[in-house]
Amino acid sequence: MPLATLRLSLVEELRLRNGLNDAQRAAPDRLNWGYSEIAIARLTESEPEAGDHSRNHVLQLLWEGGRRSLEVRFGTLDLVRD
Repeated sequence: MPLATLRLSLVEELRLRNGLNDAQRAAPDRLNWGYSEIAIARLTESEPEAGDHSRNHVLQLLWEGGRRSLEVRFGTLDLVRD
């Protein structure tokens, strides 16, 4: 299966939910957040904030078993095939 890279630009917010436990914080180089474990990747368009006329996008990644999620609010996305 070919891999691709998602390049997000104009990132405004990065949110990690169900954060790291003590063991993961002690050895962050051993984290294994493999793409094969991602259960859902959801891309949506967000509503503009009051007084802001630009629309942003939100990429949400949910890992298997509800262990954690990563949400990124950004302006543009480029898909680069590896």
